[in-house]
Amino acid sequence: MSRENKEASSFLAKFKKQIEESPKQSHSTLAVLETPNAFRSVFAIQDLDQVETQELKQLLENSAPEDKDPYTIQHDFDLLKNITAEIKSIQKQSILLLGERIVKAKTILDFYGNGLTTFTKWLDATFSSRRTAYNCMAYHEFYHALPSDHLRQRLKLMSYKAVYMLASRAGTMEQKVKIVETYYALKQEDIIPIIQEAFPVQETEKKGESALEGDLEELERVIERLFRRSQQLKPKHRQRLKAIKELMIGLTL
Repeated sequence: MSRENKEASSFLAKFKKQIEESPKQSHSTLAVLETPNAFRSVFAIQDLDQVETQELKQLLENSAPEDKDPYTIQHDFDLLKNITAEIKSIQKQSILLLGERIVKAKTILDFYGNGLTTFTKWLDATFSSRRTAYNCMAYHEFYHALPSDHLRQRLKLMSYKAVYMLASRAGTMEQKVKIVETYYALKQEDIIPIIQEAFPVQETEKKGESALEGDLEELERVIERLFRRSQQLKPKHRQRLKAIKELMIGLTL
C-alpha cells in the first residue's frame, strides 16, 4: 500500500473510531469536531493566513442573526477556521492520490496501441482538463523526488501553484530543495516571485516552449482525426503510420 493510501486509510479509521466513542447526544457531529481531531495527527495542517482568517471572520459577523451572541459567533468561527484549514489539507492530499493513480494508469496504457494517444484519450475521458491531470502528476513526482519526509511535509504546506511552478522549472534538485526548506511557509503571492527569480525562463525558451506545445497539440488533433477515420485506412496508409510510429518512438528515447 502506498504512503498516500496508508495516510488516508489511517485518518478514516481514526475518525470513525472517534465518532463511535463520542458521547451519544444531540449535535454529536459537532461534539466530534470540538474534540482534538485525529486529522492533525495524520496530515500536515497549515493555519489560515491573516487575510483568509479576516475574510472568514467578516463572513460570519456580517451574516450572523441579530440575536446571535458574540460568544457563539466566536465559537463557530474557531470551528469553521479549523474545518477550512483541514479542507485545504484534504485538497492537497487528493492531488497526491490523483497523481499516484494517473502514473499507474499511464504505466498500464503504455502497452496499449500508441501509448501516448491511448493515455491522452483516457485523460480526456477522466478529467475535465488535461492540465489538471499533468499538474497532479508533476506534484506527485516532485513530492516523491524530495530526499526526506521532513521536506515532503513542508511541501504539503506550500500552495499548489508554487509547487507546480517549482516542479516544472529547469534547475537542480539541490536548488529546489533549498526553496522548499526556506520558503515553504510563505503565501503564494510571496513565494512565486522567489521561484521565478531563482529559476528564470529565458524569452527564447518561452517562445520555443510555446511553439512545441502548439506542435504537440496539433499532432494530437491529427491523430484523433485519423482514429475517427481508421476504417478508411488502406494498407499503404498503415505502412506509413508504422514508419511514423518509429520516428515517434525515437523522439521519446
